[in-house]
Amino acid sequence: MSHPVIQAITPFASTGTVKKDPSVLLRERLAHVRWKALEQTDKFLIQFEANIIRRGGKVLWARHGADAVSELQQLALTQQADGFRLASGPGIRELGLAEQLAKQGLRVEHDASGPCPAKTILISEAQFVLADPGAVLLERVHVAAHAPLHVVLAPVDRVLPALRDVYIATHPAHGIVPAGWTLQSGPLARQRLYIMLYDSDRSNIMAEPGVREAMRCIGCEGCDLHDPVAATSVKGNGVRFHPIKAICTPHIRTNPSFAPSFMHPLDNRAAGICPAGIDFKRMFLFNRKLAADRHAAGRPRLFYFLWKKAVTRRGVIASRGLKTLSHFTHVFFNKSTHGQRKEMRAPRKSFNRLWRERMHLN
Repeated sequence: MSHPVIQAITPFASTGTVKKDPSVLLRERLAHVRWKALEQTDKFLIQFEANIIRRGGKVLWARHGADAVSELQQLALTQQADGFRLASGPGIRELGLAEQLAKQGLRVEHDASGPCPAKTILISEAQFVLADPGAVLLERVHVAAHAPLHVVLAPVDRVLPALRDVYIATHPAHGIVPAGWTLQSGPLARQRLYIMLYDSDRSNIMAEPGVREAMRCIGCEGCDLHDPVAATSVKGNGVRFHPIKAICTPHIRTNPSFAPSFMHPLDNRAAGICPAGIDFKRMFLFNRKLAADRHAAGRPRLFYFLWKKAVTRRGVIASRGLKTLSHFTHVFFNKSTHGQRKEMRAPRKSFNRLWRERMHLN
């Protein structure tokens, strides 16, 4: 018999006649649900905290990875735990928990399957947190581990207003929740449940109207299939240049960079597959304009002014020569984000000079 706080998720039955294509209707509903959650994130997070505490759980808050590690250290000390068992997920990699906990001399395991030892803290990730009734959406294998102390990580942008929104957010194409997921609305028998809500500069992104829409992402990774940069940039560790990550990178305080926004194309094919209806092109253009506004002063502006004068006057090129202009360009552009830029080698004679020699003109 299952525990009363573990709720099985079943598809909902739609009522009424839908004139639109069901997939289009579900995409519109998902976009509205995610928009509503982002506009009132503070309200829903407070509501979630109150509900989960009433059901026996506890909530921890972390601004970044250092805060998360500090909270986990304190938790291990108070609970007399001797190690951590980490599940695989983007949040654990983002916060750098494995490396930071190991540096503190704590035992770290990377296998989240099977029964969890008595003095080991299980750290998993939630797909979403629900403000009403105060529950987290987890993989069933993490619930089945029956860890005496379970810490669930969840970013602050992954909050949903109500239980009915789970069906849309988890599988917007069909309105059902994939197998292997379950809702946990409180600790199991003889278990202590902690929900750690972390920010990691997401509040900065949500505060920027130009890119706030990126926080609608539900992590389906469908955009990777239609983005050539994401599809061809898999590194040795399996990390991709996700379009959403490229949009958010310039607004992260720790390591802001506008370079990814210039790498991805503007064909906006990913927007056609995105279940949340995210407009990638508009946000890439916003970041590019922001980069131009922040860097269009001082030395770059002087260079572009001189470059415009040089290329629009043939006499300047003829008098100075291509080699001089090539060296001048290299001085200003010898540095790049990836360090792969090389000096441009100009030909000995320009096309105009070759044509005039062939035509026997002075």
